[in-house]
Amino acid sequence: SNHTENDILLKDELIAISKVINLKLVFILTKTDGRISRKNFDEILPEKDKETMVLHCGPRGFCDSVIKIMKEIDQY
Repeated sequence: SNHTENDILLKDELIAISKVINLKLVFILTKTDGRISRKNFDEILPEKDKETMVLHCGPRGFCDSVIKIMKEIDQY
């Protein structure tokens, strides 16, 4: 999650890599999308799948929220 699109670190590089490998990028922008929520995951993630990997980074509060949601949907 970033506040705005301009805050996304290495955005162009991430997009370029995602086109080469099987990687779906989703950028959550706090300023327009609000804080990360279960709704985001329900809209983004496919049905439960052992092949799905969720990568995230950020401050402890953000990471704690992601882990909590992942546990709720049994993807952690």
